Amino acid sequence: MMGAGIDPEEWLGKYFGGPDESVTYKWQNKEVWRLIEEQRKIMNKDKRAAMIRDIQRLLLKDAPNVWLYTQSQFNVRKPYVHRIPYKNDYQPLVGEHVWLEKH
Repeated sequence: MMGAGIDPEEWLGKYFGGPDESVTYKWQNKEVWRLIEEQRKIMNKDKRAAMIRDIQRLLLKDAPNVWLYTQSQFNVRKPYVHRIPYKNDYQPLVGEHVWLEKH
């Protein structure tokens, strides 16, 4: 399962939430919708993690999104392409700034 953020709240609703919340798939599973709402109210870290695992299992069972290919990196090898990689503070990802400079 993919996720753009550190906390599952950042992607659960957007990807798999109910019709008023989901902005991506518009996929329907009322049990998952109910669990997404319920996990938001759980303050105990371990109990919430267990419920999120249950949600993930239901999503895997339904397979609403199957990734067939993932591009992990693009490379351009021309002398006028410049690249500065940087560590993204809020995600364990490396971002980059790329620009073209021809003289």
